[in-house]
Amino acid sequence: MERTERTERKIDQLSRAMATRSSRRRAAGGGLAAGLLASLGLKPIRAQDGDVVTCVMAFTAETAVGSAQGEVYAGTLTVAIGADGTFASGDLTTDDGQTFEVVGQALGQDIALRIQLADAENLWLNGVSRQPLRACRGRSGGTFSGPGPGNIGTWEARADTGADSGPGSGTSEGSTEGGDAEED
Repeated sequence: MERTERTERKIDQLSRAMATRSSRRRAAGGGLAAGLLASLGLKPIRAQDGDVVTCVMAFTAETAVGSAQGEVYAGTLTVAIGADGTFASGDLTTDDGQTFEVVGQALGQDIALRIQLADAENLWLNGVSRQPLRACRGRSGGTFSGPGPGNIGTWEARADTGADSGPGSGTSEGSTEGGDAEED
């Protein structure tokens, strides 16, 4: 009897692990496709795979205070956001070709994320989006700390539609023209 319960428990654990791996693989595949299309200059992508939405945004951050003052991080931020707001996957690909893992959560318009840099250093970002991040539209921004103690800066991510868009406008696949009206 005891052996059967143990076996059933192991089967349940294995089933849950396989389901989680499958979802992560699908999310990573969506992130790769989104990054490829964005690199070709196409509109921001709002790909949906079940409850996961993948957003691709132009990203920039600059350290304003501390030993890393003046350090700039710029590139493409790609995040796959689950229905609960948790990032199923994410990465920042910098303009010089480096790729860093991104983890975090976006609850409505509130955003918290961590970018794992080389040498076990991190950027810890908090901010707000003009619209819920799962909409993949407009601007998001806030403050960050890192790498290392005492370094503080600001960041911005922007899901623009390309050269024809004005400041802060953005559309996602399936949306109507226009975007969030922002004043710079």
